[in-house]
Amino acid sequence: MPGSDLGAALLAIYDTTTSPDHWPAALDAFARGIGSAGAILVAVDQVDLPFHIQQATSNFGVEAVQHYFENFGHYDGPAMSNRVAQTPPFQLVRDTDIWGDVSKLEDRPDYKFLREERGIRRRGGVRLSQNKGWTDLLAIQFTQDWPDVPATMPKHLASLVPHLARAVEVNRTFTLLRHRFHAALAALDHVAVGMSVVLPSGAIIVANREARRIHDLDDGLTMSRAGFWRCLTNEASTELASAIRCMSLTAAGEGTEREVLLFAERKSGARPFLIELAPLRDSHGELDRGLSGAILHIIDPENQRNISIDRLAQLFAFTGAETEVCLHMISGLSAPEIAELRNTAEATVRTQFRSIYAKTGVHRRAELLRLALSVDPPIGR
Repeated sequence: MPGSDLGAALLAIYDTTTSPDHWPAALDAFARGIGSAGAILVAVDQVDLPFHIQQATSNFGVEAVQHYFENFGHYDGPAMSNRVAQTPPFQLVRDTDIWGDVSKLEDRPDYKFLREERGIRRRGGVRLSQNKGWTDLLAIQFTQDWPDVPATMPKHLASLVPHLARAVEVNRTFTLLRHRFHAALAALDHVAVGMSVVLPSGAIIVANREARRIHDLDDGLTMSRAGFWRCLTNEASTELASAIRCMSLTAAGEGTEREVLLFAERKSGARPFLIELAPLRDSHGELDRGLSGAILHIIDPENQRNISIDRLAQLFAFTGAETEVCLHMISGLSAPEIAELRNTAEATVRTQFRSIYAKTGVHRRAELLRLALSVDPPIGR
């Protein structure tokens, strides 16, 4: 894929982060980038939050997609949809992987409809995220038979699909904000996690209430008088500035990285701040239309009073004891402290630690906290 095509696709993809209106244009750019005839994106929330995406390239349109799902969607599931949903993220599942010799399906109503109405001969699917808080699947259509699909397609697919996944995740948080407060970037004060929008230079455009509270702690992560985030050491500040530039380049269509995760050490010796950076474009114009920068999620592990793990516990089938232990883990209590608090043996608590990690697929407390916040963002609590 030429660099200009990749850049155009990334610009279009990250336009969706704050506004779902841009999904058709983003999917158009994605389809051009990989050489497909079309694409359909479906995202469904799994923890009863108001988040849902059903979008397609402009050659399909929302009504045509709805017509297809209502009349022919049952042919895709459970075989193809379930197979894609169970495949590791970013891996293409072809229709031939599901049904073998698909020439035998030429007269099946769904294949016949797509061939006669849209010129589509072959299909594939990709799972975007491994986060169980939502399911997001991408269906891709081709006018060619396998293996006549462009040989460069897998490489181009690998370049763009991770960015689609990241855009869906960021869009989910902003969708929840817009649902509750009819604004996205302008409603960041309602999020109980530090959030900050910055320019490529690192200059802070927005810092929400929690980000300002973290600054006021003066504990290793502060906003300088010049309006930049500063860490405890010059080296850490330089690393953060570099990450901001990296994310901003991607948002401007000139880079390829989709996220950076940093830890900011604290003067107090408390658990470090967790900083998650992602590309951001203000396509909705709430701050400055066309702004290409980065958004920082700043998590203070020592201040998680507003976090709820009810949806996390339900999603991963925690027992009652595991739910209580998980909440204490996120709060920073040690195994001996939890054992004393729950009047049980430390060995029992450590067994529950292992069970929680096994069920969620994470390996340390910071990852568990990050997972809990992604499943159920602490908005408006």
